[in-house]
Amino acid sequence: MPGIVCCRNGLYAVGCALIAWLMLSIMQTGSVSAADMQKNDFRPSFNKSGHRQTAWVHANPWWPPNKDRRESLGGPDVAMRRYPGGAAMWCEVAKELEVYGINGIQLESSVNAPYYNVFRAVFEGFQTAGNQRKVVFFLGMHGNNLVADTVKFFTTLQAELSHPNLYKLDGRPVIVMYSASGHAPEKLHEVFAAVEEKFGPMVWLMDAMNAKPELLRRFLPYIDGISMYANWGIGAQQKIFSELVPVMRQEFPHKIFEAAVQNNYFNHYHYGGVNPRLMDKYLDSWTCTLEAEPDSITLTNLFDHYENSHHLPSYNWEDMLFRISQYHLAGWRGQEPVRSLRQDIYTLNLTNALIGTSAPFDLIGFPAQDPKPVQVTLEVCSPDGAVLQSFDPVAFTGQKMEIHRFNLDTWPLAEQMALLPRLRYADNSTTPLFPGTHLCTSLRPHMLSWARCNNHVIPITHSGWAMNGQPGGSFITWPGPQEVFICSDGVPAGGKEKNHGGGHVRLLRNGREILTFDGWGLNFSRLVRLPDPGAAWDWYNLELENSNGCRFTTAPIYVLGQQRTGKVSIPFLRLDGTVQERQIDAVRVPFFHYPCQRDTGGILRDVSGYEHHGRIGGKGYGGGHLQQTGYRHEHKGPVGALPPTDPEFLAENGNGGGFYRFQGNGYVMVHGGTAFAGASTYEISLRVDEYQPAGIIGTCGNQVNLQMLESGHLQASQREAKVLSTAPIPFGEWQQVAIVYDHSELSFYLNGILQGTTPCQPRLCETLNVIVVGGNCRFPYYPVNLFKGDLKNIRFYGRNLQQNEFLAK
Repeated sequence: MPGIVCCRNGLYAVGCALIAWLMLSIMQTGSVSAADMQKNDFRPSFNKSGHRQTAWVHANPWWPPNKDRRESLGGPDVAMRRYPGGAAMWCEVAKELEVYGINGIQLESSVNAPYYNVFRAVFEGFQTAGNQRKVVFFLGMHGNNLVADTVKFFTTLQAELSHPNLYKLDGRPVIVMYSASGHAPEKLHEVFAAVEEKFGPMVWLMDAMNAKPELLRRFLPYIDGISMYANWGIGAQQKIFSELVPVMRQEFPHKIFEAAVQNNYFNHYHYGGVNPRLMDKYLDSWTCTLEAEPDSITLTNLFDHYENSHHLPSYNWEDMLFRISQYHLAGWRGQEPVRSLRQDIYTLNLTNALIGTSAPFDLIGFPAQDPKPVQVTLEVCSPDGAVLQSFDPVAFTGQKMEIHRFNLDTWPLAEQMALLPRLRYADNSTTPLFPGTHLCTSLRPHMLSWARCNNHVIPITHSGWAMNGQPGGSFITWPGPQEVFICSDGVPAGGKEKNHGGGHVRLLRNGREILTFDGWGLNFSRLVRLPDPGAAWDWYNLELENSNGCRFTTAPIYVLGQQRTGKVSIPFLRLDGTVQERQIDAVRVPFFHYPCQRDTGGILRDVSGYEHHGRIGGKGYGGGHLQQTGYRHEHKGPVGALPPTDPEFLAENGNGGGFYRFQGNGYVMVHGGTAFAGASTYEISLRVDEYQPAGIIGTCGNQVNLQMLESGHLQASQREAKVLSTAPIPFGEWQQVAIVYDHSELSFYLNGILQGTTPCQPRLCETLNVIVVGGNCRFPYYPVNLFKGDLKNIRFYGRNLQQNEFLAK
């Protein structure tokens, strides 16, 4: 796209060219007259010109920006800075929207499950901000009493229909409908008539995320236009736009065409398929959307960290997504780009990468008020600050948005725990080390990215920090929970700049806050009791942050458990498709172990030290889809207090053990980066009293599955590779299963005896998020072929274990 320095692939260029060709064809062939368009239209005419060149971001009332950073719903997916609660929080949101050129929010709710008080707080906050940011009702059209529920919704919020911050077009409130296509257009017409009879005319837009031309032609005579709330790959977006643009421009030019820009959103239950490099999809989606020439634009989700789709300035992305939007919106509106006081350069990197793959690093710069060429060198360092790779210098002009991209082969650096980027300037000064890309042996525990701006770093005179006398960048081994002595010496610069001064000191464990206290600087000593790393390992940072979200983060200190020492050999799949063995520290290999010895309610307890607990529950949306995963993995959720009844925990003969009894209606979900993409071992003990087809272990994408057949045989499979037990399993006896994959063969063991081996070609798949226990994983919260029988002693290991390493029967 003009004004951007960035690479583009050929497929993407073809897609945008197709949209441009369609637009040219429309202009050349002419259009049907407005009178002809509207003669079969059931909606009153309105003037949509006031809606053109507006930009909106979706917001979910159940994911406000001020989420507690230390609870299970926190993690690195928290706001860039601290927010107040209630209306004051939404006042701050409105102020930020103005900075980035966003007109307002489309606030999601459902007509049958409304968030009335949240709407009122939003209106109050936006009015207090005094900057004319607007609120759009974004309504899920759910429920069996659609007409009555919708009328009730607006009756309850009738006062807000006259609020100055409610967005109106041509004097009419604009309503965006989510999932409206699930109803007949005639039913929607009935809803509109009932609502407008009582409250006056409105403008109704339908979410058209996957609409086909036939659906548009069916619905658009009954509605006022389309909006979009969705997520696609870039190829899917190109295809959708190539079909929608001609219909909207040729057949319904008088209707609103609101198009979406998609970010790196991983939908609730992502299990592979989205390009993990942060900017690729977002930049391409912006270009594709602008090529379609919509009336208005939406951005997917202000702050929904559960779906990793937030735009609000956030801890792991800072405000980079909004800065890109700010730049594109100015160009779309024919305005000069917003220029920062100094040259802002963001460093982007993944939070983790698999050994053997490429670790991407991106630099992105934005226009400056005094544009002078700035030369920087990207250095990638070890945790102790040693330079591992210094790339060639690159220059930023400060005139436009500019991007420079780098890739680093992780194979020669496999001994490193993490790769930490920093920038070196022409005068040899450097930024501090930014958060690093951790090198993983067996799976990426989450699909997140870091983005850090050079001008958002708090300048600080810092001589370092230490834990029990060990400095940043070092490794500590200890056997259990321990009171440690933390000492730090650092004084921040004081002044009027937004990145001057501190305010809050944070202790981070694996990127998550576990302790915070007020502090202007990092000059303190403190005794802190840290949790037991078990057989795992943890990394700790100190961080100083101020009220603007600027921060200084120290180098990490690694705390290693003592249960697994020495090195082990693991086969790795490299980028060229070859498989190569490598020695790796045993403690770096992740595993999750669920012995099922204690009744822990709705939580399937992991004893490995990774705290990667599962969620026990019944079938359906409210059952096993939410889970608790402690400090490690990105998808987390609350677990209810009531104990599940299927599966049910049962003690085992008073010997201190136990098991879970499945009755064909429940299952267990282990989420947040669980199914190992490479060399791995899956173990489970099972007992049955009858034969029936059922899933025992299931993953999305058929990465690994264990199921019982009608004959009573057990079948282990991975994609097309299948291995069958040599005989049906006996009734009433515990059977210990182990499924082993080594990047070339799939092996199936029953009670330590090899049942068979079959070739299974490797496939580079960075993450397979979901494992279902007690069913086949068709879609995470709707598993099929649910199991009847008993299960216990479950372990998923990120290495191809040998027979003598299996769990005992």
